[in-house]
Amino acid sequence: MGSEFSQKIRKLRLERQWSMKEVAHRLGVPTSTYRDWEYGRKISAENLVKIVHVFDVSFSIFLQEGRADGNLQKAIEHLENALDILRSRL
Repeated sequence: MGSEFSQKIRKLRLERQWSMKEVAHRLGVPTSTYRDWEYGRKISAENLVKIVHVFDVSFSIFLQEGRADGNLQKAIEHLENALDILRSRL
C-alpha cells in the first residue's frame, strides 16, 4: 500500500484530531505499530478492516483512483457489505 496509504490514514487521523496513541488504542495495537503504518510499513488485511471500522470509512478510499479493476471493486463491495453487517450486530 505504501506511502499513499500512509498519507491517507494520517489525514484521517488528523481530520479527527486524534493522536497516534488514541488511534492505536481504538485499533487495539501498540502505538509503535500504528506509527509504523503511518510511516509506510505494510499492514495486514485484518488490520485494514480495523482501520476502516475505526475511521468509519469505505475500503475504496484506499484504492488508487482509476486502478481498481472490476474484480477488485466487487471484492471491496463484498467486504463493505460484510463490514456493515458486523457493525449492525455491535
